Formats: sequence, structure tokens, C-alpha cells
Amino acid sequence: LFTGLFKAWIFGMVIALVSCYEGFSVEGGAAGVGKATTRSVVISFLMILAADCLITALFYFIFP
Repeated sequence: LFTGLFKAWIFGMVIALVSCYEGFSVEGGAAGVGKATTRSVVISFLMILAADCLITALFYFIFP
């Protein structure tokens, strides 16, 4: 239960940070917003996969 809640919190932070960064750096009007949204989703997805692997490995070493 703890690991699931911890991962959810980390994943939420990753999504929020990536989305805010991409949102604040938008240029080019409506077309730029669409590109930034797509880029935000792709980067968030990849970072969540990486974070999931790292957190899972960390918890396997901490709680064998």
C-alpha cells in the first residue's frame, strides 16, 4: 500500500512539473500550445516509466 501511494505521489509531481515547464515555455499561438501539449504528454510518459523502474528497484533493495 505504501509503495503504491508513494509512486502515485511521485508520478503526480512528474506530470505537474513537466506540464508547467512546457506550458510556460509555449510560443507560437494555438499551434504552439498543441505542440507543447503533445511534447508534455510524451515527456511525462517517458519520465514516469523511468521513475517507476527506479522506485521499484529502490523498494526491492530496501524491503527485500
